[in-house]
Amino acid sequence: MIVTCSYLSKSDSLGKFIWADVFPDKFEDYKYGFNSSFSIDNLQNIYRLSYNGILNDLDPGPDTFYLTNPIPFKINSAISKLNSDGNFLWAKKFISPKSNLIIAIENDNNDNIFIVGSFRDTINFGTEANQIIYTSDNLFDNNYTTKLDKNGNHIWSYIIKNRTNLYNKIICDSSDNLHYIGTYKEKQILIIVWIVFIYRPIQKYL
Repeated sequence: MIVTCSYLSKSDSLGKFIWADVFPDKFEDYKYGFNSSFSIDNLQNIYRLSYNGILNDLDPGPDTFYLTNPIPFKINSAISKLNSDGNFLWAKKFISPKSNLIIAIENDNNDNIFIVGSFRDTINFGTEANQIIYTSDNLFDNNYTTKLDKNGNHIWSYIIKNRTNLYNKIICDSSDNLHYIGTYKEKQILIIVWIVFIYRPIQKYL
C-alpha cells in the first residue's frame, strides 16, 4: 500500500516548530488529495486549497469530514478552513466533469476569499443542493476567479474564456484591488510548406 501524506505546519519567527496537520492519502484506492496553495486571513485562520479524489477526510483532527466526489475516478478541487491552531472549521468542493485546476488563493481586508484556477466544460461553485454552474468556452480550459465570504458562501465568479491564458497567482492590495500574474500564448499561425521535387530526366551518354 502506497500512502502519501500532505501536511501543513506552523513555526514561530525563529523557525521553532509549533504544530503540524497531516492529511494521509491512499493512491491505490483513488482517494488521494494533495495541497495546492494556502492563505491566512486577518484572524490567522488558514485556508487550504487541495485536490481530492473519490473520498477524502479534510479534518486533520480525531473527527472526520468527508467531501465525496460524485464522478468516479475523477479528481476535483476543494477549499478547507482551519483556525490558527490548525483545527478544522469547514470545507467546500468545486465539481467539474472535465479538467479542474485550483491554483492560488488570497484574502481581502474583510477576510473574503479569492480563488483562481481553470476548468473545462462546467464547474459548480455552489453546493449540490444549491448549484451555481458556470460553463467554459468550447472544449478548452477557461480561467476563473471566484469570490467567497469567510464562511465559504459564493459571492461572485468571473470567467475568462481564453484557451491559452493561465493564472499563476493572485494578490489583493490595501484597496481590495486584485492583481494577477500568469502566462499566455500568442496567436500561432501554422504554415504548411509543400516542397515540390522536380525530377529531371538523366541523360545517359553512351
